[in-house]
Amino acid sequence: MLIAAICSTIIGILNDGAKTGWTEGVTIFLAVFLIVSITAGNNWIKERQFQKLKAKLNEKFVSVIRGGQHQDIDI
Repeated sequence: MLIAAICSTIIGILNDGAKTGWTEGVTIFLAVFLIVSITAGNNWIKERQFQKLKAKLNEKFVSVIRGGQHQDIDI
């Protein structure tokens, strides 16, 4: 898509001039940048959530009765 943006910018400038020819290429570039940014942000959030769940999975407690009292012990 970035190559398409560059080609579109060059072709637009050659056909329509420097004043308006760059708009389509820059629009493609901005769309790609926006999609990549949103996707990266979502992936980062999901990874953080996964790490929290993984840490919780590693927490293992066992219920025991010692001296007549109920306790939870981390193993």
